[in-house]
Amino acid sequence: MSTRRIFLKQIGLSTAGLLITPSMYAWTRTLPITDPLPRSTPEAQGVSSEVLNRLFDAMNASEIDFHSVMVLRNGFVIGEGWWAPYGPQYKHSLFSLSKSFTSAAVGLAINEGHFTIESPVISFFPQYLPAEISPNLAAMKVKHLLTMTTGHAADNGLRTNDVPWVQSFLAAPIVHEPGTFYVYNTTATYMLSAIVQKTTGKTVLEFLKPRLFEPLKIEGADWEVSPQGINTGGYGLRIRTEDIAKFSQLYLNKGKWHGKQIIPEAWVEVSTKKQWTFTSNPFGGKTPQEVDDWQQGYGYQFWRTQHNGFRSDGLYGQFGIIMPDQKTVIAITEESFNTQKTLNFIWDILLPGLQNNALSANSAGNQQLKAQLKGLQVKFPAASATSAIANMVSAKKFMLDDNTLGVKAVTFNFSPNSCEFIVHHDGGDRKLHFGMNTWEKAKNGILVNSQLPFPVASLPDVPTAVAGNATWKDANTLFLDIRPVETVNSDTITCNFSDNTVKLTFLNSVAKAGKEQEKRPELTGKMG
Repeated sequence: MSTRRIFLKQIGLSTAGLLITPSMYAWTRTLPITDPLPRSTPEAQGVSSEVLNRLFDAMNASEIDFHSVMVLRNGFVIGEGWWAPYGPQYKHSLFSLSKSFTSAAVGLAINEGHFTIESPVISFFPQYLPAEISPNLAAMKVKHLLTMTTGHAADNGLRTNDVPWVQSFLAAPIVHEPGTFYVYNTTATYMLSAIVQKTTGKTVLEFLKPRLFEPLKIEGADWEVSPQGINTGGYGLRIRTEDIAKFSQLYLNKGKWHGKQIIPEAWVEVSTKKQWTFTSNPFGGKTPQEVDDWQQGYGYQFWRTQHNGFRSDGLYGQFGIIMPDQKTVIAITEESFNTQKTLNFIWDILLPGLQNNALSANSAGNQQLKAQLKGLQVKFPAASATSAIANMVSAKKFMLDDNTLGVKAVTFNFSPNSCEFIVHHDGGDRKLHFGMNTWEKAKNGILVNSQLPFPVASLPDVPTAVAGNATWKDANTLFLDIRPVETVNSDTITCNFSDNTVKLTFLNSVAKAGKEQEKRPELTGKMG
């Protein structure tokens, strides 16, 4: 997945360049889900409660950091779970799952006559064209952006403040004839967003609102934008898990919702069928003999899956999985570094349990499933909520050695059920609240990454509710888990107390998985 790692680094390094302001986001975090999907017992839809119990058992027991899962059959939700502190009311970063929504916007714009898939890319942006237009650039069409066969040898990044992103794209060398070479290319999706905006006069988010979001009652969506005010297209959309499920069900229904054709059926068909065939995993690491879901083909910003399905797919395992033959949809949010394992849970456990006819009612199984799903929560160290040292250090200020983070001191305020962590800067204090062996959300309010006591390089600066959990791993070691619950990645701080001193060690979730290096230094301080 080297290309995805590069993409992660690109968005982490460039987030400061995005035009993100409070006015771009819906700040109400607990919007009720209007027009919810209908619910049903699993058995009524041909699935036993035991199958779903096994599915959620396997997911919960894995090393994967699941945030939410919804399973739909025949249009009914038959199993749904959120791992606390994540919840159904929160939006969630979709990463590249956003691409499928951009694809929908392109299909709708084409249907309204704004352009066609055969339209040359250079026809939309004459002001950004290079002095010399190569034959390959001239040959590039909208369909090549959709299939990521633009002819580029690599995704060139774009994400800077110095040059308009469209101009950077058009200036990048095109090594191959368009349509003959595939490379996973998030900048191509940005170009689709730019084309929709150029031809309709609206951002993709604005364009989709009356055409897609309002009919499906998807409320409070937000989407990052470039410095030029264009939705990023290939990433940056945030909606709730039930909204992912609605969008996926819409595609299972061939674009129809409550009897009305929302997306043209022909566009659903062409965009989800195989437009590009792979001979091996396009991200490397697999031989042609090792079958996985990244070898099944690519459509118009949708991936094909095993078992004749297709999916919208985002970094770290944000999934909208559509299985037409089984009339089944699965929506997933998670932070995973082995997303094939997540898909294998579906193929190995759920798929064999999908029956064609309704099963006998199973009240006991239903109750067991409900109890299991109600009790899901993110794992944290099995340790104590108290330590004798808490009373010794509570309300004491620890003066820190000089450090590159500009932090002067930290204070811990303990109560029986919580820990207030205060970070003292020259410019003021930053506070976070942690429940002791439980999740504290309400007191932390809405923050962006730069407002966290120790910002994480790979987290975007988008508003998110923040939850905190504190546990004593041993008598002298306090473990703080920080969860921005409307994004994917998380952060931890280990605080080791010894002889009136404290040492703070940081580890964000991406570094913990070994996918990047933790860049923040250890901090040491002495009780003042």
